[in-house]
Amino acid sequence: MFSPANNFIVKDGKLTIALYPNFKAGNDTITINIPGLDPIIIPVIVNPGAAKNILLKLEKSRMDLSTTPGSKGTINVVDSRNNKVTK
Repeated sequence: MFSPANNFIVKDGKLTIALYPNFKAGNDTITINIPGLDPIIIPVIVNPGAAKNILLKLEKSRMDLSTTPGSKGTINVVDSRNNKVTK
């Protein structure tokens, strides 16, 4: 664990580290720097969570449905952190 002074607490030769990502879906890397050793770089893929919201954006902000039969727009399904859900 990290202490306020950025010191590590090692117990029984093990160190527990909690990661707090930005929760954006996509490719990312985890980099571990240990003094005296080359950095360890681990590529990771962050997947979106379960579908939470449906975002609808219409081409026009106003329209008269009596004269216009429809409108174009986009629909996006997102998770609780606004990552697009594709499956």
